[in-house]
Amino acid sequence: MADEAGTPSAKGSAPVNSPAVTVGKLSLTYSEDGVPTLNASGGNAIPGEIMVVDETGQPVAVYTAGAATKARRFQVGGDEYFISPIAP
Repeated sequence: MADEAGTPSAKGSAPVNSPAVTVGKLSLTYSEDGVPTLNASGGNAIPGEIMVVDETGQPVAVYTAGAATKARRFQVGGDEYFISPIAP
């Protein structure tokens, strides 16, 4: 779970050999064809689950991320993230 600033909540420490997780800010854009694209900026990871809420703030869906080619799955505490293959 992430706090409102978009950083992982403190549920536990990462293993010693774990990369630093900086959750990127997410934004949604649409192509000219109307295809949605989720964009991540300012970080090296995205949450493994992304909550979708309606206009009243009620949850209506949860998207589960899948790793893109060469992305690594990573856990901090009980939360899952995907690390960019170009992350330092």
